[in-house]
Amino acid sequence: MVKITKYLGQPLFTFKIILLLLITSVVGLANQKNVDFGKKNANLSDSLESIKICKWKDGAKTCVNFSFDDGLPSFRRISQVFDLYNFKASFFIIATTIQIDSIKDIYARGHEIASHSYSHPLFEVLDSSQIEYQIRKGKEVLENVLGVKCVTFGEPGNFRSQSCKAIAFKQHLFVRHYSEYDDINRIELDLQPKNLTLVIPTMLNGIAKGTIVEFVAHSINGEGFSPINETLLMQQLDLIRSYSNNGDIWVTTCKEGFCYENLYHEISLNKMVTGDTLKINFQNYNREKYADLDASNLSIEIPFSTATDLKCLTNFVGIKKLSDKFVLTTDLKRDTTLIIILNKPIFSYQGVQKNTKKDYLTEENRLLNYNIFNNDSLQDIFFISRKKIFANELYQN
Repeated sequence: MVKITKYLGQPLFTFKIILLLLITSVVGLANQKNVDFGKKNANLSDSLESIKICKWKDGAKTCVNFSFDDGLPSFRRISQVFDLYNFKASFFIIATTIQIDSIKDIYARGHEIASHSYSHPLFEVLDSSQIEYQIRKGKEVLENVLGVKCVTFGEPGNFRSQSCKAIAFKQHLFVRHYSEYDDINRIELDLQPKNLTLVIPTMLNGIAKGTIVEFVAHSINGEGFSPINETLLMQQLDLIRSYSNNGDIWVTTCKEGFCYENLYHEISLNKMVTGDTLKINFQNYNREKYADLDASNLSIEIPFSTATDLKCLTNFVGIKKLSDKFVLTTDLKRDTTLIIILNKPIFSYQGVQKNTKKDYLTEENRLLNYNIFNNDSLQDIFFISRKKIFANELYQN
């Protein structure tokens, strides 16, 4: 106590004490700044993590496919029935019994024309070379008639084998009843008259499991194998439409559903934020693989906890506002990058004075502002280091 009192009156000593107290305060503020940045970065990480790919297009809970086999005259009427509900179906055609005017009309209205082999033999009695011919030739005939690529195949007679699957995937991008990914399971229902009452329970099972539901039939009104009644079919479609209008299900063609199923497993998101601008890159999209498709649609969801409103600067992106999130749907064949302006930034400026924040939040220096408030600059690091060195020197003196 005597030694401290001895030096209190000396100007140099008093200056050093005041400087030491000042440095201690500044270091404390710097530590608090790092804590605030830690909270802010945690908020940023959580918000980015909540942005993800939707299981199904437009945020639906399941995908429903209706397909009809063989290529009978009733196909045109069936397609017209589905048009009434704004649903799209898939029609699997036998090449040797093709009705050219009918399938051209069906295709022109947005339905899928798929291959059901060349002549519909019993595949179980064929060897691999004969199966390969049936699959390849059926595809060639349809492509020559329509002038577009046939990308989906369905086995005749519901025949299934691993060898047939392998041959079919060499010729087609998609194969009904099969996925190229082993962890995917689909729900199937043979749409015969006795099974019509099972349509809604089967669909609800798909909603619960989040997987594709395949309804497979042949024809209507007494034509072909096990035909179903048109009126009874429409009664089921009436019920399905209510689920579709609520956004719970997505009724589409096999190729669109199977494509989305693939993309969900293949695509990853790279998300970057600068101020209130979110940039999302869709990684691993294989343009060569999906070159024969008209579109490769994929949806992402952005919860309201991330943004209260948003604007997408990327063209041709559909935006739906649901009860708790935004859903953005884009065609990866057009663009694999989304640029989104968020009304509510996905991180908060904790510990920053309002007037300081306002000064930097201008459109011209948004990037500069992001760097300032999200990273300790080299000057910060240098300044803190110099403070520590100077404090040590002061203590030693």
